[in-house]
Amino acid sequence: MKTNPINKSLQGLISSSVIAGAIMVPASLSAALVSHWTMDNPSPYTNEVSGGPNMVVDVATRAPATFDANETRMELDFGDPRSTRISASSTSLDIDTFAFSMIVDPTKIENYTTLLQKESAAGNTFANYQRVGWQVQHTENGNIEFVVRGTNPGTKDFYGSISVMGASSGIPVGDDYTDPATYFHIAGGYNSTDGSAYLYVTQLGGTITSLTGSTATFDSGAAQDTSALSVGSAKSGSDYVSFGAGFDIADVQIYDALQSESDLLFLANNPGVAVPEPGTAILGGMGLLILFRRRRA
Repeated sequence: MKTNPINKSLQGLISSSVIAGAIMVPASLSAALVSHWTMDNPSPYTNEVSGGPNMVVDVATRAPATFDANETRMELDFGDPRSTRISASSTSLDIDTFAFSMIVDPTKIENYTTLLQKESAAGNTFANYQRVGWQVQHTENGNIEFVVRGTNPGTKDFYGSISVMGASSGIPVGDDYTDPATYFHIAGGYNSTDGSAYLYVTQLGGTITSLTGSTATFDSGAAQDTSALSVGSAKSGSDYVSFGAGFDIADVQIYDALQSESDLLFLANNPGVAVPEPGTAILGGMGLLILFRRRRA
């Protein structure tokens, strides 16, 4: 059985600084954690944030695999039922300015399949075909794209997109069930007020000192409605509008503002751990191991 990144501190996937007892902690925190799902299976997937919505499997889609208690395999299926969809709904997720963080292992990445999105109530009409508020998808050749469309089709259709090339990130395409697994941290965000955005796709392993990706400036003003946040296949209104990719997901976090580079480096170097709030005590390596064991029991 492969080793999940949340339990990899002894195997070295969590940064060597953790093993040495010094965790990389960002100097400040401007983004508040909205929701955090560790994706321990089976469904429902518990939200680590008190009062936050749990994620549940859409029973009309392909059931996810539960081969590892600490992560969930999203199954790719272009037939009936379609690829796995897991979703959560809450007013706390209906935010126009946001940031996301995911820990994934690509297992069956096909062209134009999706990983994460804020869905739309616009419906699968000709004018709004495949419309979602924002989405993270694989296009081609391992390229990961973050696109923002907003959920009000009467206002505007497109606000911006940014991609990280597979040639840079190392994201594999096709079937990849190799052991040991290769995990990636995918992080992005959008500020609806000024249009600032970013996307980073960084392979985990050792101490990470730089991120793979870039910043961008989208159009400002994209708004989100009360539709679900989903992993895998996406819906617009009551219709399915995209197929989910095949991948193992170990962690999903949503924040209410863009994150600093130090925040993102912390997330990449400490898989499965949310960015500490101001005043949080710094854990040594032994403390972190205890935390992982407690959360994964």
